Amino acid sequence: MNDKDDNIILTVDEHYVLYEGMTPNLEMECSVNRSQISDMASVMSMVISHSYKTEQPEYTYVASVNGIDGPYAHNISQDKADVSGRIENWSKSYLRVNFTHPSLNRTGLYLCEVYGFDLVGRPIIKYSSTVAVTKGQCSVVNPTITTATTCVEQQAIIIRLRNRLDLFMQPMFYISSLFNGHRYFLRKEMNHYLYSEAQSFCGTYGGYQVELDTHEEYIFIREFIRSNNIFKYVLTGATDAAQEGVWVNPHNSTLRTSFEWGHGEPADGLIHNCQTFYIPNLELADGSCDFTNFYPTYASYICEIPE
Repeated sequence: MNDKDDNIILTVDEHYVLYEGMTPNLEMECSVNRSQISDMASVMSMVISHSYKTEQPEYTYVASVNGIDGPYAHNISQDKADVSGRIENWSKSYLRVNFTHPSLNRTGLYLCEVYGFDLVGRPIIKYSSTVAVTKGQCSVVNPTITTATTCVEQQAIIIRLRNRLDLFMQPMFYISSLFNGHRYFLRKEMNHYLYSEAQSFCGTYGGYQVELDTHEEYIFIREFIRSNNIFKYVLTGATDAAQEGVWVNPHNSTLRTSFEWGHGEPADGLIHNCQTFYIPNLELADGSCDFTNFYPTYASYICEIPE
C-alpha cells in the first residue's frame, strides 16, 4: 500500500531559495512518529529523494537511514552533505540532511518516504508532501493545489513507488518480464499453500493469482515456470470449487472450457478443485487447494499484476 500521509513531515530550514555561491547551506529534515500512522506496525527505513525536474519529476535518492544499521544515516548523493538519523518505533524517527554550499542543481522537488510493515506483516510505503526549493521564489507544493503540474507530479510518484515495490518483492518472488501490460511473480520457497491466502496476498499488490486467458499467456507462463524449474506444483487462479467440472477464472469471471489440460486431466473430481502446472512436462492438472509442503519447493503459485 502506497499512500501520502500528513504525519510524515518534511521541512526545509530557512533556504527555500538558492543563489549560486551565496547560500551557505541547505538543511532539511524528515520526521515521523510511528504511533501516528495507524496502519503501520513498524518503521524499517526512511529515504529523502530529490528531483531537479519539477514538471515530470525523476527522483533519485539523497539520503537514507534504516533500523538495521542503528544511528547511522547514509549520504547517497554526489554532493557534500552531513547526514544523520535514527529509526525509533516507540518515539520519533528522523532523517536530516545538510548540504554545504549547495549548487543550483539542488533546486527542485524533495520527497520523504517511510518504508515499513503493516499490522499483518505486509510491506507498506508512506510518503510526505513534496517540498520545492527554487531559484528566485519559494513555494511548498500543497496537495490541495489542483494544477496540471501537481497532477503529473503525483502520478509520477505513484508510478515510481509502485516500481520500488519490486524491491520488497524480490526476496519472496521470481519476477517475469512484461507480457501484455502484466508482470508475473512466482513465489519462492514456502512452507504451505492455501488458495484463499494466495489470492489475498496477490490482491495486496493490486493483482490476483494468475489466470490463463489465452494460449499465448499459457505459453508465456509455462516458459516462465520452466526458467525457474524447482517446483513440483505451481498453482493458477482457476477453480471449479463452485460447480464441479465448471472451471472459472474468478478475477475475470470467465467461463473456460478450453484450458490446455494434460492427458487425462482434470481427473480427481471433488477432491481437487484448483488448477496447477505439474512436472515434469508442466502440463495442466487439477490439484489440491491446500498444500502442506513436504519440502520448500513442493508447491508454489504465481501472482499476476497489471502495470
